[in-house]
Amino acid sequence: MYMKQLFVVFVLLIPQLFLSAQQELPFKAIFKGDTLFGTTLTPAGKYETGVLIVPGSGPTDRDGANPLGVHFKSYKLLAEALTQKGFLTIRYDKRGIGESKYGYRIAEHTGMTHSIEDVEAIIDAMKKEYPSIKKWVLIGHSEGALLGAAAIVNHPVDVYVSLSGTCVDLLTTIEKQLKERLPESSHSYFKEPIDSLRAGFTVSKYPPALANVFAPPSQPYLISSTRYAAKDILPGLKMPILIVNGGSDIQIKNEEAECLKAAQPKAELFIIDDLNHVMKASAADMNTNIKSYADAAGEIHPALLTKLVSFIQTNTGKGKNKRKGN
Repeated sequence: MYMKQLFVVFVLLIPQLFLSAQQELPFKAIFKGDTLFGTTLTPAGKYETGVLIVPGSGPTDRDGANPLGVHFKSYKLLAEALTQKGFLTIRYDKRGIGESKYGYRIAEHTGMTHSIEDVEAIIDAMKKEYPSIKKWVLIGHSEGALLGAAAIVNHPVDVYVSLSGTCVDLLTTIEKQLKERLPESSHSYFKEPIDSLRAGFTVSKYPPALANVFAPPSQPYLISSTRYAAKDILPGLKMPILIVNGGSDIQIKNEEAECLKAAQPKAELFIIDDLNHVMKASAADMNTNIKSYADAAGEIHPALLTKLVSFIQTNTGKGKNKRKGN
């Protein structure tokens, strides 16, 4: 009886034992005099594949949380789960966010081009710091999928994953989302400022309720974003590509993933019916989704993790993890 109880306790402790075997190290990349800070997780045993997680839009930190009501740390949990499977992982605070806010030169960092350059700097820094890594994987989430795709054009990796990524440019995405959520009678109120920004002009008139979208500090970024659409970038990428989206994602619809697949037919498309935008299993309705964003408890959708691990291992060849049990 005693041995049986001891066995049960040991089994319950297995996940904690794997996590404790991971080593957490600071990571940084210096670009144009500013430092971007992040976290590296290294697995126990031998590893030859590294994974970079590029965060999405807004004040989202390296862990996936942000002060606008997102408490579920999706990037942290994803990094830990992938490291447990034998991959080195790197995640980071974007310029102006978290630890990377120090030394932030906002006057110069006003466009999407600068965000892409930051991802390029991260890629260069990780390759330099970990020269023994044979294969590098970039997982871009939401807007991070677009930034990552643009960055790897000239700073290539071995595998690219678009997770809840958009197909069209940012302004078009915003316009789509507003049309879905606001009554048709109010569409002219946001269409006019969007049309002006798309033409390259800043705007001073917009609905106060949409100030978080059209605030003056954001406008140079929105204007510059019109130059970048994943559907124009993916056809030129030669590495294996996985496109993942969720049927319960209230921000990025499956049609965006299907559009990406059409742009790059060689990519693999994987839809998970009950996956939401923060990588949780969730019902598709708005209220349930919003609650899942705010709930710090939970886990990464098991089907997502299984697919990511399988795709990475299949497409990194000799660079995949050699640890027993994977």
